Amino acid sequence: MSKEESEIVGWLIFIGFIFWMATMHRQIEYTQTKHMIPKGLIKFPEWTKICDLRGYGSWYVDFKTAKFDGVYKYAWVMASFEQPLTGGRYGDTGSILSYMQFDCLRAKKRFRGLRAVSYSEAMLKGEVVDQIDRPDIWSTQGSNLEPGSPQNLLLVTLCTAKIPREENAN
Repeated sequence: MSKEESEIVGWLIFIGFIFWMATMHRQIEYTQTKHMIPKGLIKFPEWTKICDLRGYGSWYVDFKTAKFDGVYKYAWVMASFEQPLTGGRYGDTGSILSYMQFDCLRAKKRFRGLRAVSYSEAMLKGEVVDQIDRPDIWSTQGSNLEPGSPQNLLLVTLCTAKIPREENAN
């Protein structure tokens, strides 16, 4: 398997995990979902594209709302797909908004999603498909994060970003 194919497979495994987690939770009404997301984030995000998924879509980070509490970094991450992912329990998913926690101080850096909302269309448009409002397991460099994978690129990008320290960042 080539490095490019490995990266794509890694991304698909990550998305599969998100859908698996979605099946573990009940669907939340949109009125509850919208309270989870900061009001200004959806209307005025400053998305920075950090990774092209070679025909599948792209990952973006909103560095404007990123926070650092002295131990962990937190950021909103968007995965937007060129074609909606189909076959999930709750229908087609065109994009996913995740609030993520990054542990950059360990020898083997790691990250996990704390919350996620999936949308029926790309770039967080369309209907809310599902919400996950509980932490994922940690993804750690060297175990389930391959060097050069989109997930590892996301981790390295956030860990090297200059994010000011803030009390109560979570």
